[in-house]
Amino acid sequence: MKMLASLFILVSLNAQASCFDAAADYLIEYGNRSDRRLDMSSPRVLTAGAALTTERGEFLNAYPIETVLYYNTGSYHSGWFSEVVVLDPSNCKVLNAYTLADE
Repeated sequence: MKMLASLFILVSLNAQASCFDAAADYLIEYGNRSDRRLDMSSPRVLTAGAALTTERGEFLNAYPIETVLYYNTGSYHSGWFSEVVVLDPSNCKVLNAYTLADE
C-alpha cells in the first residue's frame, strides 16, 4: 500500500512539474512586461473548491478541480508585480492568470 501511495505521489508531482514549461510559455507570451527574467515559484496545488485570493485576501476564483499554481514576481521600471498562472494538472492547460499585487 505504501508503494502504491508513493507511486501516486510521484506521478502527481511529475504531472505538476511538467506544467512548468506551459506556465513559463504563457507568462512570456501574455504575462506582465518585466525588466528581468522569469522568477517562477515551484508548483503549488490548490485543492478543488478552495479560494484563490490576492495577497490582501481578495477573492479571485475557486475551481471545481484541483489546480496547479505558478507564481511569478517581476519588475518594470521602478515598479514590481506578483502574478499567478492557474493550470489544469491533467493536461497543463492554462485556466486563468491574475495579477495579485503591483506597485
